[in-house]
Amino acid sequence: MLTKLFTFIKIVFNIIIITTSLILVLLSLAVIIIVQNDLSVYDLDLSVQGLNFYLHEISNYKELFATTITLIVAYFGILRLTAAEVANQEKVKQDRFNEWKNLLDIRIMEVEKDNPYLKRQFATVRFKLFERLYENNMEINSKKELNMIFNDEIRSSIRFLEEKNEQYFGREVYPDNNYSYIYADLQFIFLGLIDKYYDNMIDDLKAIVLDSLNPERTINNNLYISTFK
Repeated sequence: MLTKLFTFIKIVFNIIIITTSLILVLLSLAVIIIVQNDLSVYDLDLSVQGLNFYLHEISNYKELFATTITLIVAYFGILRLTAAEVANQEKVKQDRFNEWKNLLDIRIMEVEKDNPYLKRQFATVRFKLFERLYENNMEINSKKELNMIFNDEIRSSIRFLEEKNEQYFGREVYPDNNYSYIYADLQFIFLGLIDKYYDNMIDDLKAIVLDSLNPERTINNNLYISTFK
């Protein structure tokens, strides 16, 4: 909240400086034109005395010119600081992503025996997943945020991984509506990728996984049990 407020204040401040600078530049140009017009009645004098006379007329508006130059310099200074700040933020973000990606790879290695396509599939969506989590400070504080993170692309990956799971392959039957072959592994991976989550998020996460499965999947407890024989 404070970050958003600070960003808003900074944007407003930049707008004020830019607007004021433009106004002062226009006024300065107008003054130069007016002085030049007033001096046009005199013959062009390129001597030291003539130059001093010209500078004297211009110096009557020295405060205006000084303020204009100061604001312009301040604006370019702000641009440099902003560029440096953006570069620093990008470095922090990249470092965080590298750390997050390493953690993701380690967790995938622990469960990839039954999920041979897990690493490949996460490689296609991990940056988008990281972007959503990073924008949310690596936290999920509501069901709405959870649904925003698990967009259509990630949801479709869930079904793909479910049907490529080694325990599912060759069995392709479920004991009940609340069962998933991939859920336990996916929960293990996902919970390790966030710093904080809300109460009951695990239940909501399972609901998302179940909702992503084939709606026409075979559900038969007896048949499921028979596949273990």
